Amino acid sequence: MIATHDRAQSLARPVVGFFVDDGISALLTIAWIGMILAIARVAPDQAWLGVLFAVGLCVLFVSSIVLRVRRIQRV
Repeated sequence: MIATHDRAQSLARPVVGFFVDDGISALLTIAWIGMILAIARVAPDQAWLGVLFAVGLCVLFVSSIVLRVRRIQRV
């Protein structure tokens, strides 16, 4: 049973790594989507929610790139 679990875990790690290269960025993106959905429940039918969503994702994307470049330059 443990060997099967270890094998499944060793196979899942590269697959998850393929889709999620930066765990913090993925976590922040999921949190941002959750925040937008929560705001949409409180204030429905607002056109600015789409703009807020897009701007937030752009900020997360740019900050992820900046942090990655800084990490690479340190090495």
